[in-house]
Amino acid sequence: MKRFTLRFSLIAVAIVAMLWSVWFYQAIGAAAATITALPLAGNSRMLAVEPLRPSWSSGLFNPNSVAAANVREATGGNAAAIQTTVDSFRADLGTLRPNTKTSFPDGRREINWDGVPDNFAAPGNLPADFFNNNSPRGAVFSTSGTGFQVSMDDDNPADADPDQVRFDNLNATYSSQFAAFSAQRLFSALNSNITEVTFFIPGTNIPATVTGFGAVFTDVDSGGSTSLQFFDANGNLMLIRSVLATPGSQSLSFLGVSFTDGQRIARVRITSGNATLGGNDNPGTGVDIVAMDDFIYAEPQPAVCPPSTITGDIGQGSADYPSNSGVQSGRLSQNGVDSTCVAPKTCPGVIAGSNFTFDAYQFVNHSNSTACVTFTFPTACGVNNAVHPVAYLGTFDPANPCSNYLGDIGHSINSGESGALSVNVPANSIVVLVVHEVGTQPGCQGYSFSVTGLPTCPPTGGCTLTCPANIAQSSAANQCGAVVSYAPPTASGQCGAITCTPASGSFFSLGATTVTCTAGNTASCTFTVTVMDTQPPALTCPPDLTTSALQNSCSATASCVVVNYSTPTAADNCSGATVICTPPSGSCFSKGTTTVTCTATDASNNTATCSFRVNVFDVCLQDDNNPTNVLVFNSTTGDYRFCCNGTTITGKGTVTIKGCSISLQHNTSNRRVTAMVDKTVFRGSASLQSPPGTTACTLVDRDIRNNACACP
Repeated sequence: MKRFTLRFSLIAVAIVAMLWSVWFYQAIGAAAATITALPLAGNSRMLAVEPLRPSWSSGLFNPNSVAAANVREATGGNAAAIQTTVDSFRADLGTLRPNTKTSFPDGRREINWDGVPDNFAAPGNLPADFFNNNSPRGAVFSTSGTGFQVSMDDDNPADADPDQVRFDNLNATYSSQFAAFSAQRLFSALNSNITEVTFFIPGTNIPATVTGFGAVFTDVDSGGSTSLQFFDANGNLMLIRSVLATPGSQSLSFLGVSFTDGQRIARVRITSGNATLGGNDNPGTGVDIVAMDDFIYAEPQPAVCPPSTITGDIGQGSADYPSNSGVQSGRLSQNGVDSTCVAPKTCPGVIAGSNFTFDAYQFVNHSNSTACVTFTFPTACGVNNAVHPVAYLGTFDPANPCSNYLGDIGHSINSGESGALSVNVPANSIVVLVVHEVGTQPGCQGYSFSVTGLPTCPPTGGCTLTCPANIAQSSAANQCGAVVSYAPPTASGQCGAITCTPASGSFFSLGATTVTCTAGNTASCTFTVTVMDTQPPALTCPPDLTTSALQNSCSATASCVVVNYSTPTAADNCSGATVICTPPSGSCFSKGTTTVTCTATDASNNTATCSFRVNVFDVCLQDDNNPTNVLVFNSTTGDYRFCCNGTTITGKGTVTIKGCSISLQHNTSNRRVTAMVDKTVFRGSASLQSPPGTTACTLVDRDIRNNACACP
C-alpha cells in the first residue's frame, strides 16, 4: 500500500510538472517566438513584440498577458557602444521634462544619480522615495533587501567623502569592475539583486503609469542574469526581457521597452545580476554581480480609469477596457435581491450542470480605505440571451462561482430589465466584475455598464481644484511658528469632500510647509505656507567691569590687562541664536575705558545688541583694615573710582609723577581726594573728605602688591 501511494504521488508530480511546462511555454515561450528583431547600427537592435491573448489554465483566473512593445537593447565595452540606442529610446519617449510636482501629457523623466547629495550617497542609504519627494520624478523604489545605495563621487570638486567610487566601499575591486554611463555615480539595492520601481504622479501619492522604461547596467557578464519585468496597474505581467551581456569588466548594457498598444506600466521589477553587491564577481563560476546607472522612463500619468461607459460582447470582452473571457462551470442562482454596500449578501448558490461563457474585468481600489464601488447596467440584449453581473474580491475561479463572491444583481440584465450592484472593496484591493450568459441562446452582443466609486478615478463630470495663493506670515510673539488660517480651495465639477493637510487653523512651524488639498484622490492641488521669524532675540549684557594692572614694580603700568567676562546669553522665540562680543572675553584691554559690544543673531538673521564698559586702571590702593575701601586711578588721565564704605565716587583729578612716586589730587566744592603711592616701597595712602573738612574714608596700604582692587 505504501509503495502504491508513493508511486501514485510521483506520477502525480510528473503530470503536474508536464502540464506546467506546457502552460509556461504557451504563456512565455510563445512570447519569445513573437519577437521580431530589427537590425540597427552596431551591437544593438530594436525589436517589435506582438501581443498574446491572455491565457486560462487549471480553471483559475490568470490575468497575465504579453503586450505589444518596442524593445531597444545594446551592449558593449564602453558608453559609445550603447549611446545611439539610448538616444533612440529617449526619442521614442519624447521631450525630457523638468523635475517638478506635476504630470505632463507626454515626454520622459530620467534619473542618472549624479545629483544625489553626499549625505544620501555611500556609505549612507538613499531614501526609497527620494525621486518622488526630494527630487520629484514620480519613481519610488522597493526591495526585499535592506535598502538602496548610490555610489560615492570623487573629489573634483572637493567634498567630504573618501572617494571609494563605484561601490569600492562595498568591495575594493568594484571600481575596476564597474563603469559609469553618465559619470560618476551608480545605483544598487543592498543585500538583494531585486529592485522594484513603482510610479506616482511626481511629488504625490497618486498612483501613475508610464508607457516605457529603460535602464543602463554595468558588467553584465552572463546572459539571463539581468532582466526587466513589466506589470500593469492590476499586477498583470506584461513582458519579461533579459538584458544583453558582454563578458569582461566595465562593460555597459541597455534595455528599454516602450508599449505601443495602449498598455501602460505601473511597476517594473529589475533583476540586476544573480548575486548581491559585496562579494567578488566571478562569471567563471556563475557569479555575475551587476550595478545600475541611468533610468529613463515615460512621463508618469494618472493610472488608467474606466471610461464613463464600457460596452462588451460575451466571449469577446470589450474594446473600451482590458478584459478576459472564458467558460465557467454553472452559474449563480438569482434571488431577486441586489447587493448594496449597506446590505451585502452571501453567495446565493450555484446552478450546476452547464457551462457558461463569461467576460471578466478588473478594477483596483488604489486608496488606503474601503471603497463602495457601484456597477450600473442599463437594459441590453434579448430575453433569451441575457447576462448576469457578479463581483468577486481579488480573483475569479471559473470552476467555483461562489469563491471570493462579493455581490451580484439579483436578476438578469436583458431587453426589459436593468439594474445595479454595489460592493465594498477593501483598501488597495482588486474587484473582478464577471458578466456571464444565462439565456437559452448563447452570447449577448452589446451589453454595457458604468463604474463609479473608485477613489482614484474622478466621478462623471470630473473635478478641478484651485488652491489659494501661497501665504507668507510672521511668527507669533515668542513662538517659533504661527497658527495660520487659509481659505478653502475653489472646486469645480463633482469633487465631493475636500480635505487639506495641514488643515486651516493648524500651527505651522518656521519655514515653508506644503499644504496638499485633495478631493477623494480624484483631484489635488498644493500651495505653501511660509512662516517667517521677525522677532529679534532678547539680550542683556553684564554690568560694567573695573580691573587694575599688577602693582609689583615701579614700572607696573602694563599697556593692557587680560580681562575675562561671562558672554551674555540670548533668549529667542526659536532656538539657535548665537552671541558674539567685541572685544571678546580673554582679550587684553588697554588702560582706560573700553566699550564691549555684544550682538545676538538668530537663524533668521534677526539681531539684538547690548554693551558694557571695561575700566582698566594702573594704580590701586586697598585699606589694610577695611578691604572694601579701595581707590583705583589712571595715572595718565587722572580718572578715579573711590569705593568708600559702600559708596562709589568717580571723578577726574590731577596726577603728579616723580620717579616711582605717584600722587592724585582732586579738590571740589563737595569733596577732597588725595592719594600718594610710592612704588619703590610698594606703599601708599589716600583720603576722602566729603564735604571738605569731613573725613569719609582714610586708606592705609602697606603693600600694594597683594591688592584685589575690587571697586565696582
